[in-house]
Amino acid sequence: MPIEGFRHPAPETLESWEERLVRLFGTLRRGDVLVVASIHALGRDISEETRTVAELERRGVVVKVLSHEGRHLFDAGR
Repeated sequence: MPIEGFRHPAPETLESWEERLVRLFGTLRRGDVLVVASIHALGRDISEETRTVAELERRGVVVKVLSHEGRHLFDAGR
């Protein structure tokens, strides 16, 4: 299910990126699977994307990325 108001980029939101991440972390629970169309949805740069994925995995959330070239989802943390 979509997470309300969590899209990238989302210029119409008044939340900072950090506020959006706090809300994202508060929405997801251990054992949830987060599917994103692009890893870039999880950060403004590669460093932030990596930190976000690591934090989600630390919280027990599985992150999957859609592959438009393939038939499968890929683990973001691998």
